[in-house]
Amino acid sequence: MPTHPIHHATPTTPPSEGTVVLSLQRRVISAALLVPALVLPLAACGGGSADADATPVVNQGVYTSKLPLDLPVIVAQDRGYFDDEGITVETTDIQTGTDMVTAIISGSIDVGNPATPPAITVLTQQGADVGALAGGPALDFRVLVPADADVPSGSMADRLSVLKGTTVSVIGSGTLTDWWFRDALGQAGLSDKDVQIVAANNVPSQIAAFQEGKVDAMVAFGTVPGLLGTEGTDYQVLLGIPEGDTGDTYDGYLQTFTAASHKWQDDHEDAVGKYCAAVAKAVDWLEDDANHDEAVQAMADWTQLDEAKAEALLESTDYEMKLTPKSWAAQGDTVGEASSLDFDKDVNGTCNDQFSE
Repeated sequence: MPTHPIHHATPTTPPSEGTVVLSLQRRVISAALLVPALVLPLAACGGGSADADATPVVNQGVYTSKLPLDLPVIVAQDRGYFDDEGITVETTDIQTGTDMVTAIISGSIDVGNPATPPAITVLTQQGADVGALAGGPALDFRVLVPADADVPSGSMADRLSVLKGTTVSVIGSGTLTDWWFRDALGQAGLSDKDVQIVAANNVPSQIAAFQEGKVDAMVAFGTVPGLLGTEGTDYQVLLGIPEGDTGDTYDGYLQTFTAASHKWQDDHEDAVGKYCAAVAKAVDWLEDDANHDEAVQAMADWTQLDEAKAEALLESTDYEMKLTPKSWAAQGDTVGEASSLDFDKDVNGTCNDQFSE
């Protein structure tokens, strides 16, 4: 895999995630995420030097699992869009969506793509300093079953009914995969009383448990199906959003959104504008059919998947970067806090408006 020219900052260890207490219902996750009361921003972060002539520096959190949601940042660097805007981007490896939220709040990173449930929870329930710059990729979740399983056609209820009495793996308790699967069960007239839901805590453990037959099905997203193997040989899709099996039920829901603290945004308006302009160019390039072959190669290089799997992943990834009042409220639905969100206050219009709908 080619080495990307983004400069990696020395990874910092985010503060403890704290304790998450979950009460899960249809379209609701009630959580308490403990965030340190006082965090000191790192001197190395924060959009660069106070010298007005210095090149702005942005520290970007990226997931160690090489998810497609981070690809626009990689493309912006590789194609020189950050250079064109006169900005330097450093990256810090982050393990989980909750870690990403904590790193943003602590100042360990400037910008990241946190998982929606923990980010919205600390924003609405604790008043944490987390603001949205723009959106992110749409949900691309799938329920996978063994290749030799009987997969019914028909409605969500018909498909999910075969999971009664089985064990299904999600990435982790309180994650977006957990919320979505429980919500889908509710849509199908089922609940966690009909299905045993277990948390894998990381993708390698989830894949291993599925391959070893320790679980009957798994909820996957992004690169996971490609890492698992080949559809029809190593797994089948029982229910998939990209496959159209859920209709328009989850339109407007995002896996992540692009976030930064309001303090950092206010202190580095120039860096925000330049960063967002470069990422917007990258998203437009990825979604332009004229660049299809190059975009597939970029996805393959980043995710370390072969070209066929990278192409399938690219085609199923929808970068819905421009937030609207409706889509922002949808993010609140994941933790039952849609009414607590304020689009005009929460979302940076200067950044968000640079993206196409």
